[in-house]
Amino acid sequence: MLLEKEGKLSFQDSVRKFFPDFPYENITIHQLLTHRSGLPNYMYAADEYWLDNTNPTIDNCGMVDLLIAHEPQKILFTRKKDITTIIQIMLFLLQ
Repeated sequence: MLLEKEGKLSFQDSVRKFFPDFPYENITIHQLLTHRSGLPNYMYAADEYWLDNTNPTIDNCGMVDLLIAHEPQKILFTRKKDITTIIQIMLFLLQ
């Protein structure tokens, strides 16, 4: 909320404004904050696609890269099922 108050972002900004290659269109910061984005839980995608044997821990950048590279299917009509993905994107956005 401080970043919006400072004019650095708007809750209506698309995630693509900050991550141009983000594979999901029309997802706003507001949708992330209200758990209405429908994004998949990245942990399930990480189980399937995270292949870095030298580092079993996925960081924020790795998670966004994974979503861009593999575009896991969105979840329709969810609430709070995508919380881990939302937290990761928001933390990466704030870096």
